[in-house]
Amino acid sequence: SNTGTADLCDLPASLQTDLVGYWPFCGDANDVSGNGNNGTVNGATLTTDRFGNTDSAYLFDSTIDTHIVGSSDTFPSGNAARSMSVWYNSQGINSDGIGMQLMGYGGLSCGESFNVTIENPDLGPNFGKYELQGHCRAFRTVTDLATPLNNTWHQMVITYDGSTLNFYNDGVLVQSAGGISTNTTALSRVFVFGRTTNQTGTGPYYEPVIKGFDGSMDDIGL
Repeated sequence: SNTGTADLCDLPASLQTDLVGYWPFCGDANDVSGNGNNGTVNGATLTTDRFGNTDSAYLFDSTIDTHIVGSSDTFPSGNAARSMSVWYNSQGINSDGIGMQLMGYGGLSCGESFNVTIENPDLGPNFGKYELQGHCRAFRTVTDLATPLNNTWHQMVITYDGSTLNFYNDGVLVQSAGGISTNTTALSRVFVFGRTTNQTGTGPYYEPVIKGFDGSMDDIGL
């Protein structure tokens, strides 16, 4: 986001405690938290944000493999508590049996990444659903997407306290799951926006039945 109806280029006061990274996409993919977790843009293009500000969000297109990647060295690891927030405006949720990757970080072997996927078909149709898992279906937790599915800005927030995962759509709690162990490996791994990470956490994930994200993303916080 940029100046205009709202200005979220500077770090909001509400995010200044225990923040790992904040990416407002104000002309670039830099982290403005002061922690230096800047992203490298691969093919994604600047677009208008939810306030109508130009060059203040990134547009992703799965047909040409667009994503943003950076180091996850300082991201929460193991079972450490964490919160992840993203504004997204999908243009490609088709409920056609092809899933869509959103974002994630970390990895090494099964269960050591922290990835968000939309309509993952690996256990049958999941129309209108999104999930968090660590590859190999580890701690896989599925819940409903905000509606309408496409062409509308929505905020997705996922929180984890070391045991319980909470999922919020546009500020409303929609799912809570206890007894979760994440076991995330972040050191010497990467984060990816517009796709998830591969199982080893060394780059984007590629799978024919789960394409990259189609649509816009903005104001990502961790």
